[in-house]
Amino acid sequence: MWLYEHNYALLRGLFPLLLSGEQEGWQGKIGHQELCLRVVERFRYTLTLDVHCRLRRQHRLLGDFVVSVRVYEDAGLAEVLDYQHLGRRQPVYPRRDPRQMQVAEKDQLNRLFRDWLNVINLGLRNAGQGVTVDV
Repeated sequence: MWLYEHNYALLRGLFPLLLSGEQEGWQGKIGHQELCLRVVERFRYTLTLDVHCRLRRQHRLLGDFVVSVRVYEDAGLAEVLDYQHLGRRQPVYPRRDPRQMQVAEKDQLNRLFRDWLNVINLGLRNAGQGVTVDV
């Protein structure tokens, strides 16, 4: 669970107004990325974010980074639900999955999201706006 807690702490530090309910969306440019976060649904203890990141310099091998993230405010967790509009992922898939999913696909997506948040944080730190996260 440390991964979900770390992702939550980074999101909370980077976008506090978005998670607190004071904003319903955030757009900005960080380095070579155009970033858009939008609250899709908000309930008492959870919210779902759509995250869309586009490189300003298009590259034929790199597409947009698109994820849906569920944030659990009461537990202090953030988990990736959907990646690139391919649908929700199960925690574990059997070895021979007909859809060719990796065995630990959900864990890999959450690790990718953590790495992406760290890149965003580094970009904001270079601009003097990053956060320090101790989890």
